[in-house]
Amino acid sequence: RVDDNTVRQITDDYRVNLLNNAPNIIATGADFKEKIIRDLVLHGNAYVDIERDGNNIVSLWNIDAGDVGISKYSDREKPHIVKDVKFKIYSSNVELNLDDVMILTESSEDGGLTGQGVIARGYRTIELALNEIELNKNIMNNGSSPISVVKLDKNLSAEAQQRLRDSWDKMYASSQNAGKLLILEQGMEYEKLSFSPNELGLTASRTKTQADMCALFGVPESMVDSSANTYGNIESSNIRFLQYSILPHLSVIESALNKSLLLEKE
Repeated sequence: RVDDNTVRQITDDYRVNLLNNAPNIIATGADFKEKIIRDLVLHGNAYVDIERDGNNIVSLWNIDAGDVGISKYSDREKPHIVKDVKFKIYSSNVELNLDDVMILTESSEDGGLTGQGVIARGYRTIELALNEIELNKNIMNNGSSPISVVKLDKNLSAEAQQRLRDSWDKMYASSQNAGKLLILEQGMEYEKLSFSPNELGLTASRTKTQADMCALFGVPESMVDSSANTYGNIESSNIRFLQYSILPHLSVIESALNKSLLLEKE
């Protein structure tokens, strides 16, 4: 930033290459930033190991959010003031100092060491969505067999009932047999007990869950369902996505980069 009104793009700083092209000998800049975003959104935490040579940064390495243990050393007289932090990397049994780690958090409750992502904040919504998918899957796989009854005018033994059930499943179960011609032998009556997904309210329930999932991830529902576009045009929806979905994450990343990769005079 040259002054209050002018921003000059930096092109000749070695850190530009680290962030955009090769943060380390393995990853690309896209891989590096995608990992940060994934951990930040899902877990609320993202950690980066900063390898230095003096004041120069040699490489940047993503650390799995679930692989980090944090030890805080507080002031004895003022326990709310943290004097130092150590990071234990469980998979490698390595301990890192605060200066060696770039910390990115969202919805933090401890001052910026750990955060909460959508998995912690929306586990009930995610669980409901998975259950709805499983229910619809079972309805499609089972076809008409377990959600209907066959009446007979005589009693069947347990073995005969099992044989009838097995033969019925073989002929009519699964979505591949949907719409197949039903043949009933003498004395048998078929009675439908179930309803379509619309009749069961599954369609409306999934629509509500879809809206909840979009809200959880901060994504306008119109981006996954065109009928939900209340903004009048795609441009308005995209602007909202930028302002309320992307920019908060970018702000977290920008602050962390400034704090960890720049010297105080910079």
